[in-house]
Amino acid sequence: MKTKAFTLIELIVYIGILSIVLVSAIGFLWNIIGGSVRVSASAELTYSARIVLDNITYAGRGAHDVLTANSTLDSHPGVLVFENTGGDVTFDTATKDIIVGGQNVTIRKLRMKTGTGSPIDLTSDKVDVTDFVVKNRTRGTEPKNVKVEVALAFVNPGQDLARDQTLSFETAVSIRKR
Repeated sequence: MKTKAFTLIELIVYIGILSIVLVSAIGFLWNIIGGSVRVSASAELTYSARIVLDNITYAGRGAHDVLTANSTLDSHPGVLVFENTGGDVTFDTATKDIIVGGQNVTIRKLRMKTGTGSPIDLTSDKVDVTDFVVKNRTRGTEPKNVKVEVALAFVNPGQDLARDQTLSFETAVSIRKR
């Protein structure tokens, strides 16, 4: 009587093919997860950049003047102060200690303060402001003009390549004559 069974060679071939398929599938899934992390980090930076740009532009358009005497120009960390009817609007940075992946990390956040109110954070706890420089670009009797340079980095204490994201941008704000 003949019984159907796998031979040793058939079993080895089957295990080999199965291992190739599993390794390929795991590699594919790992790339999808890594791509998701990269996109998430990039989106967080872009969102913070958009909030910073919108607030600086809005405050600049409503301002009567740039208070250069109260601003810190041409160095990091900078300070930008607009004179406004509702109170001076100040953009500055402050450090904050956070915990990421079980590690204590000190980051720099960009914030905005109107009048005597409390500062409002413009960047999230996942974003570190690595550069905030304000430059006076006013010439002669022209309306005051400042250039703002900002660099952001995704907080990455574990040096994970998928989270190693940075974003730099600059904008200029001119005070409109009224």
